[in-house]
Amino acid sequence: MMLFEQVSRPFGFLFIRGIKGKYLYDWLLPVLLTVLTIILICSSDIASYSKTNDSVINGIVGFISNLPGFYIAALAAVVALQNNLLDEGLDGTSSERPYVYINIINENREKDTKKQHLTRRHFLSSMFAFLTAESIVITMLNKLSPLFEQYNSVMAVYVVVMLFSLWQLIVVTLCGLYYLGERLHVK
Repeated sequence: MMLFEQVSRPFGFLFIRGIKGKYLYDWLLPVLLTVLTIILICSSDIASYSKTNDSVINGIVGFISNLPGFYIAALAAVVALQNNLLDEGLDGTSSERPYVYINIINENREKDTKKQHLTRRHFLSSMFAFLTAESIVITMLNKLSPLFEQYNSVMAVYVVVMLFSLWQLIVVTLCGLYYLGERLHVK
């Protein structure tokens, strides 16, 4: 069980609490963009151009498969950078600083849960770990797509999951770029 927890921990970014509107960027906006994309696909002749679709999908997945290296480099930079701004507490809602629950072994050697308040460094590290993991998952799911082609209902679910994951990756990346380029420099 501990192994699964450690392997899935990069997705803990999605469960950070105390940041106003974070669920909009993590969940709502990707869902809306996924729905709009599905409407666009269903209402046009895009589906009939299979060669064009294959080249577009392969191009997108080829691009995404290169992203983990960049995200890991950004993660390493955030962890190693000596900057006091990164070690300040993260601003959150008016009631409480942003936090995440972490599992620990307490002084009685029992498994316990602890609320960990986030610094800017912890937030950015979590974000880049999540983006790395999600881009790896998207790449792996793409490699599995031939297994689903003969089952229409499974393929439909696969397409929805892929589109949502793609939009979530894009939205969180853009939010991260905003945070690094603008918000990080505001006290």
